[in-house]
Amino acid sequence: MNINLFHKTFLSMNTRMDVVLWGNDYSLHCEVFEEIKKKTIDLERIFSRFDSQAETFYVNQNAFKKELKVSSVLFKVIESCIEFKNLTEGYFDVCYQGRMNEDLTERNDLQLNNNTSGIRFLNDNIKLDFGAIGKGIALAHVRNILKLYGIENALVSFGESSVLTVGRHPFGEYWPFSFQSQNGINEELQLTNDCISISGLHNGMAHIKNPKTGQLCQSKRTVCVVTDDPISAEVLSTALIAAPIEKHSQILENFKVRKVLYNSFSA
Repeated sequence: MNINLFHKTFLSMNTRMDVVLWGNDYSLHCEVFEEIKKKTIDLERIFSRFDSQAETFYVNQNAFKKELKVSSVLFKVIESCIEFKNLTEGYFDVCYQGRMNEDLTERNDLQLNNNTSGIRFLNDNIKLDFGAIGKGIALAHVRNILKLYGIENALVSFGESSVLTVGRHPFGEYWPFSFQSQNGINEELQLTNDCISISGLHNGMAHIKNPKTGQLCQSKRTVCVVTDDPISAEVLSTALIAAPIEKHSQILENFKVRKVLYNSFSA
């Protein structure tokens, strides 16, 4: 069996992407890796709210002053995020971070112009923040690159909490992944062409806000979502941390989910 195992990493979006490929020539693997790295860095230059050269940074500074024409990539993602907000009962929201507490209401914060790919903020406090979806966007592009180059077996881990699998492990029929669920039970997932996203406390610290209250989610709950779409996986793992347990079944009905695991059901 031709393995030709390839493994390289690079830094982007304030974390590390690990790329594991096998079954093709080393030169092809190198070419694919460089294409993945370039695309991910290009996406960061669009979606970062911290990089002063990034498109999102500029939009956050100026979109309340006037309508801004944005790139087709950014415009389409904003459109999809508005849809995701609706599908998650408002518990996934990329434009709530800068609001004041008194502004946490169910209202339209963005005005989109489909004719011009224009965007304008209707609230001077809001800021776009794609931190909860950026890795999923990158992995969706990675999957397209792998398909374009005919890569049949791959594992791509972005920050160890967002994972894309294609094909199988070089020494097995699937990519094994272990998750410690409730009651301390380790559950092994058998991943082939799957995407997973894990959300919860980061290094013991809360970092996800509830868009309905503006408060950090202090629950020790960890959620692992398995789907066939890396973007939906990211959206859901975030929304299911923010949303109360009684809302989960209603939210999940709006998505095609292969599996959801919890380490705890506590509020």
